[in-house]
Amino acid sequence: MENQIYFIGNAGVIVQIRGITVMIDGLYRGSKKEYPVSQIPPHLYKDLIDVRRNSLPKPDYILFSHNHKDHFSETMLEQYLESHTPRKVFLPNASRGTKSHICHPAKNVEIQFLRTRHLGKIFQDVIHNCILLKIHGISLLFTSDVDFFSESLEELKYEEIRGIFVNPLFFHSEKGQKILKQWEHPFQIFVYHVPFFKDDRYHMQSMVRKDMEQYQLQERTVLLCESNQIEELPE
Repeated sequence: MENQIYFIGNAGVIVQIRGITVMIDGLYRGSKKEYPVSQIPPHLYKDLIDVRRNSLPKPDYILFSHNHKDHFSETMLEQYLESHTPRKVFLPNASRGTKSHICHPAKNVEIQFLRTRHLGKIFQDVIHNCILLKIHGISLLFTSDVDFFSESLEELKYEEIRGIFVNPLFFHSEKGQKILKQWEHPFQIFVYHVPFFKDDRYHMQSMVRKDMEQYQLQERTVLLCESNQIEELPE
């Protein structure tokens, strides 16, 4: 397939569209504390790090939404860069300046970092970005840990988004569903930031599946929760 989504774990994905490959939040640390975050499976991490393995496409660009260890590990990034040379790496933005900025690292690639609040009052000072990725005219929105109670994302409502990535709390909430409804054209919903089954002590996977039925979104929603999961991106 020409356009595919490769799930790494948690909010980590690799997107490949017409020969251009981007990794978002794919180098991170797992945790078994308050909210369980599954570790990158060892075989997948080897596929990422070892240049001799080719089961995963090698990213041209590496992006991070914010500087939380379940989305970004500086140590793992340093290890990755010892043997890989992506075209560009976009680190978690430490600047508190503009609300949004757009980059054009290549002719058919546009990346918009949209400054948004992180969910939870204790994280209100975290520099957090939603990421709008456009490759060859195909637009994907990664909402990461956005505060869907205070952010509407209405500045993006005229974008013809092909796929939206949301966490299970976003998808579960009526506020989150209201945000999704502002895009009238058909698009795929990807629910990520979900633990693998063995780590899912709060039954997030079950909650998402019930929400898919409740909101009648079974045909449009993909739950990213399995090791080695690969999904086709609709044209």
